[in-house]
Amino acid sequence: MNPLGFKYNNGELCCDEIPISKIVKNHKTPLYIYSSNNLISSYKKLKEEVNNLDVDVLFALKSNSTIGIVKLLAEQGAGADIVSGGELKIAQASKIQ
Repeated sequence: MNPLGFKYNNGELCCDEIPISKIVKNHKTPLYIYSSNNLISSYKKLKEEVNNLDVDVLFALKSNSTIGIVKLLAEQGAGADIVSGGELKIAQASKIQ
């Protein structure tokens, strides 16, 4: 898979093997499409690189507070860096630490 999680299958653009046309058909546009495979892979690579250090890997919700992304990273073990009450609510709803 290409590093961004997007590639063509039989001439159709896909994200994580899901045709973009199918995503667009099931959701209103405009929309943002993220590769969960790419997010997980990037998180795991970062976590591996800092494994020998006494650090926590935190996701800054100010960079992207989409609850699905926050939940995905929480499932991988990421923590949250928050700066507002709104971000706190998203972090709590996502069960990220």
